Amino acid sequence: MRFGPTPLDDAEGAILAHGVTAGERTWRKATLLSAQDVADMKAAGLTEVIAAVMEPGDLDENEAATRVSAGLATAGIEIRPATTGRVNLHALEAGVFTVSRAAVDAINAVDPAITFATLPEFATVEAGQMLATVKIIPFAARAE
Repeated sequence: MRFGPTPLDDAEGAILAHGVTAGERTWRKATLLSAQDVADMKAAGLTEVIAAVMEPGDLDENEAATRVSAGLATAGIEIRPATTGRVNLHALEAGVFTVSRAAVDAINAVDPAITFATLPEFATVEAGQMLATVKIIPFAARAE
């Protein structure tokens, strides 16, 4: 992923790093820019934006978080859909949460783009309670 100032001529398909207001429009951070967005920004006088541009071999943050969390599937845990690069894992029933600290540390050691956090081991939990979260820090991560 390339990140930084991006000429609008190269911005279609890029992901905005910051919210942008130009003319009468506002684009939120993390907007995937369409051809119309780029045209509207140009019409409002902008020439570039700060954005993330995916490169071959990159996964967007939601796909990367989904792939990491898929390896965490186990009985008693619901893996919720990814949003904003985050997947939350919830208890399906009340009980005591157990986790391997070594496994958590191993996942966090894979790449600085990945963060995996959990409740402490042996925490008592209620049905529906969040147990853990996987977060992809940048807008994209390398597939490998």
